[in-house]
Amino acid sequence: MVSKNRYRSRLDIIADILSSTGNAARKTRIMFGANLNFDLVNKYLTDALKAGLIAVDDGRLYFVTERGKEFLKRYDKYTGLKRMADDHANSIKVIEADLKGLCWSGMRKEGAHEARSDHPL
Repeated sequence: MVSKNRYRSRLDIIADILSSTGNAARKTRIMFGANLNFDLVNKYLTDALKAGLIAVDDGRLYFVTERGKEFLKRYDKYTGLKRMADDHANSIKVIEADLKGLCWSGMRKEGAHEARSDHPL
């Protein structure tokens, strides 16, 4: 499940719904498992039903379809790649700050120039 301390995308919410459904679940279990209110769980369940990601048996019990299982596999791959990309982006920012410090730290000491982030090398 996705951290509840940050904004969740539609993809994150759908993945949370599918994960909360497990083999089969009622709407209330999905609502609590995906951390959604009643209106939002109804909206997203309708969307997931239309997309063929879940199905409903006798109007009360929801289950993940083969298409939904494929979605979850691809979503897991997506989140792994996204996490790696975010880690790389953070590393790049740290290295950039270090390089800027190396370039302009002497200037600050001398008082000759103001260090600027857009200053060309």
